[in-house]
Amino acid sequence: MEIHYGTEIKRKIRNPIITTGSFDGIHFGHQCLIKYINRIAAHENGESVLVTFHPHPKKVLFPNQSLKLIQTLDEKIETLEATGLQHLVLIPFTKELAGISSINFLRKYIIDAIGIHTMVIGYDHKFGKDRQGGVEFLIELSKYYNFNVIQIDEQQVEFATVSSTLIRYEITKGDVEKANEYLGYDWFLYGTVEPGTRMGRRIGYRSANLYIADDCKILPATGVYDCSALIAGKTYQALAFIDNAAVNNKVRVHILNFSDEIYGQQIRIAFHRFIRNKFQFYSVTSLARQIQSDVEKVLLD
Repeated sequence: MEIHYGTEIKRKIRNPIITTGSFDGIHFGHQCLIKYINRIAAHENGESVLVTFHPHPKKVLFPNQSLKLIQTLDEKIETLEATGLQHLVLIPFTKELAGISSINFLRKYIIDAIGIHTMVIGYDHKFGKDRQGGVEFLIELSKYYNFNVIQIDEQQVEFATVSSTLIRYEITKGDVEKANEYLGYDWFLYGTVEPGTRMGRRIGYRSANLYIADDCKILPATGVYDCSALIAGKTYQALAFIDNAAVNNKVRVHILNFSDEIYGQQIRIAFHRFIRNKFQFYSVTSLARQIQSDVEKVLLD
C-alpha cells in the first residue's frame, strides 16, 4: 500500500477507483467498501484508493468535545495494509478545509490531484462544507467529469447498522466482544512498557504497565479482560486490568507464561472479552487468589 499526503501524489494512479471518509476503526462496513473498490479495480485494470483525513474532522470542528477514537493513525494504517488497498491518501483536516465546498473539495483533492474512474461511497456518506456532497451531487458532477458513481447499502451485523459511533459505545461500556463483531477483528491497542509499583511481582503475578501515548485513543470500561499480547512477533495469552485508564492512559497487563524484561518496548494488546468488574481487595492473598481464578478462566475457555 502506497501512502500519499494531501495533493502530493507520488505517481500517476491508473484508473483510480476511489472511496472517501474518516474510516475510524476500519470496521466491517469499511472493509466491505474496500473489498468492493479492490474488486472493481481488478476488473477495470485500475487501482484502489482511500482518501481519508487526519486528524479526525470532529477533533477539529468540535475541539471542546473529548472524542476518543477506535484507532490511532498508525493502527489505521496497519489495519488497512491487510485489506489489499493499493493507495491511502491522507489529507490534513483543518478549519479551512472544512469551509471548502463539495465541488471545490472534489476538484482539488480528487479530480485534479488523483484523477477518477469510479467513486464508491457508503449509504450515508456526505462530504464538503456542511456535508453538502452526497450521491445525488456526485451523479450530477459525474456527467461533466465523466466518472462512475456507486453507492453501496448499509452493512448490518445482527440487525445493527455498523458504525464507528456504535463501536466506540460498545468499547466504552466494556463489551469488546460486541465491538469485535462489528469491527470484523479483535480491537487492539499499542502501549509502551513502563516501570510500575512491582506489586504483581510480589504476589507472583508480574504485570506490564503500558502507557498509551495517544490521548485520542479510546479505552474500555474499568474491569478485567481476556486478551492476547504480541511481543517481538510472538503471541501470548494475557489479562488486561483497566482501572481509571481514561484518566491516566495506562493499562496493566499480566502476560501468561512470560517473564522477560520488556521495559521500554512497545507491545500490542488485542482484547477478546470482558471477564469481570474491578473488585476491592483487602489482602494480598485474596488478590492473588482472584488473579489465579482469572487466569484459569482464560486458560479453560
